[in-house]
Amino acid sequence: MNQTMTAPRPELIQEAEKVASLVTTARRFLGEDKMVDLSALEGKVGALCLAIQAAPREDTRGLKPSIVAILEDLDRLEADLVARNDETGTETGETERRRATTAYGQPKDPS
Repeated sequence: MNQTMTAPRPELIQEAEKVASLVTTARRFLGEDKMVDLSALEGKVGALCLAIQAAPREDTRGLKPSIVAILEDLDRLEADLVARNDETGTETGETERRRATTAYGQPKDPS
């Protein structure tokens, strides 16, 4: 049972490249402290998944390395987002404490 690897259809390659590009752009924006809108990425991932599901199996086998790379990039994006959220949460908490202290003053020493 020798299966030969066929080249994926060009439209599948293009869809995978669009997804990879959006992930790269999102990570770059995060690194530059810019706002990241992931709605386009979600739409492109959905379109890629539907295109792969609709394609004959032999037309998708060659996409595996691209899909694996996209999944690894998505994992890195997730880690970047979690780190950014942790940073923002810490900053927000400190800002709220400073505001409360300013508004209500330092707590009185009960002694």
